[in-house]
Amino acid sequence: NESDSLKIAQRYELEFTREKLLHKLRGYFNKNGKTSLFEKILKLHPHCVVTTNWDNLLNQAVENTASYWNVIANDAELVGLHNEQKIIKMHGDFEHNNVVFTENDYLNYSNNFPLIEAFVKSLLATHVVLFIGYSFNDPDLKQILNWINRQSVDLPAKYFVDYQKNEKERYILKNWEKYLESWKMIVLPLSGNSLSIFFDNISGYSKSLLQIKNCTELFHNICKPFENIDVILYSSFENYISDSPFHTDILYTQKG
Repeated sequence: NESDSLKIAQRYELEFTREKLLHKLRGYFNKNGKTSLFEKILKLHPHCVVTTNWDNLLNQAVENTASYWNVIANDAELVGLHNEQKIIKMHGDFEHNNVVFTENDYLNYSNNFPLIEAFVKSLLATHVVLFIGYSFNDPDLKQILNWINRQSVDLPAKYFVDYQKNEKERYILKNWEKYLESWKMIVLPLSGNSLSIFFDNISGYSKSLLQIKNCTELFHNICKPFENIDVILYSSFENYISDSPFHTDILYTQKG
């Protein structure tokens, strides 16, 4: 008759040992699940991906996209990394036998994952965050968000994709958005098959920003020889650009 899932997991572990608990959990996860959604996320080139899932679908997505990401599931793997693109499994995974699932796992999270907890705090405090496919039931993340929200009112935006299959679900959960807003989330309501379109739109916007960044860098490189010159004729500068090896790249970027 127990309704607390964390307590159920804790009692199962006490009764049958940790090893049998992990063996039981592994049986519920299909190692060859669909990775298309995860691949779309990685192709957006976010600064970092944080997940509370234990499965290896993100690992498979990295292989399928032939991209370079550091997949981190414990504190030791986080130390000394310089690669910007990181996938943080903040609740561990089956490969490391450190999944966070029982009541004690949650209570001792700060002791077992101190560096990952600090890293996630830093991300949430300094970066724009997009929550996708997340139930917002995790006690660890709520504690981290609560701590951050108490530290400052001037924080980067946090967007929450609220995906409901139909209007009936949206009506039933109409006060769900108010709850998320109380956590300083900006709700992005989606329904039907619009999740895929949503990703495609973000992908197009990201490419536009990258093109603008590339264009800025190109002009910066072109202007370097003139750093010590106070005045230059426009016609001279125009001729210089026309003869520049960057000229073709500039035209391509402008067209993009």
